[in-house]
Amino acid sequence: LEHEAIAAYQLGAESKLLSRPVLEVAVLFQSHHKEHRDALAGTIQKLGGKPVAAKSMQEYATALDAAKIKSQADVLMLA
Repeated sequence: LEHEAIAAYQLGAESKLLSRPVLEVAVLFQSHHKEHRDALAGTIQKLGGKPVAAKSMQEYATALDAAKIKSQADVLMLA
């Protein structure tokens, strides 16, 4: 789920639909998800497991129905 959240914020950032202040918050939130992903992956590895790999951006875009994003409000609803 952290991978999906990171991708969702990336899709929003790349959409060019976000105002500058909203984009800055989105990038900040994305960085938090990256920290969570890294902490979870590290813990899983320490316990002898293998963390789930991220999917491609296209896979996330399809799963999140990114083609329907047409406004800043749409991006915020996705987030």
